[in-house]
Amino acid sequence: MLRYIANGTRNYRDAPIECKIRPYWELQAVITGRIAPVEPQRRHELRTRRLWVWPALAPHGWTGDTSAHIVVIAPARVPDALRRACERAARAGQVLSWDLAAADIRWLQSLVDDLAGDLARPDHLTPLRQERAVIDLALRVLAACPPRWREPARQDPAQIAARALAWYGEHLAEAPDARTAAAAVHVSPAHLRRICHQALGRPPREAFLDLALERADELLLGTERPLESIAFDCGFGSAAAFGRAYARRRGHPPGRTRRLGTVRNLQR
Repeated sequence: MLRYIANGTRNYRDAPIECKIRPYWELQAVITGRIAPVEPQRRHELRTRRLWVWPALAPHGWTGDTSAHIVVIAPARVPDALRRACERAARAGQVLSWDLAAADIRWLQSLVDDLAGDLARPDHLTPLRQERAVIDLALRVLAACPPRWREPARQDPAQIAARALAWYGEHLAEAPDARTAAAAVHVSPAHLRRICHQALGRPPREAFLDLALERADELLLGTERPLESIAFDCGFGSAAAFGRAYARRRGHPPGRTRRLGTVRNLQR
């Protein structure tokens, strides 16, 4: 998994690294002092406390101060999300990089120390620990890079619709509207409408009404509570409003469902 790691001082002014193609990825950070990447047709300013991500086969070298403390991790591959972020940065004429806070530096140095110790005494789990280290590093880089370079979030419409229904079911008695339900699952009302049509074949209002009436059926057949109490628990403003909505959907009033359910239970 790892082709090379380093953690120490380099004299990049007197011994710069020539610009060339490398067959592996390189994540290089400068902790103290200043360094800069070197590319065939682009100049970079010297920076400190920064990490750069270089894709495999991307020609580059390094220059900098006479005494710069660097950390290098060179994996054979990186997670696809990081690879695609680097591609987006390259299309924008940039190199994916990360300004390091003090906590980031402590974490990075600890990571490299652990990797070096593991390489000195490898066992059958060493490749897994290396892979985990690269994933952890990729997660930190992606969290710090500009949002436009990150992987666009994709959510399954069926999962969003299911979350909206689950949330609505937990808040039935509050009679929330579709706008409130959409906000609860972090989408716009218009997007929730599209999702419900796509995943459920009907708009949110109808899906939520079906959910309320299913709960009403459970209470009608499983309890002896009065209709008014059931109406309020299922999000209806009154027993009359409940009765009208129920009759439109079921074809008969809620009292009949209770009577028929009682008869069926006695016949079993």
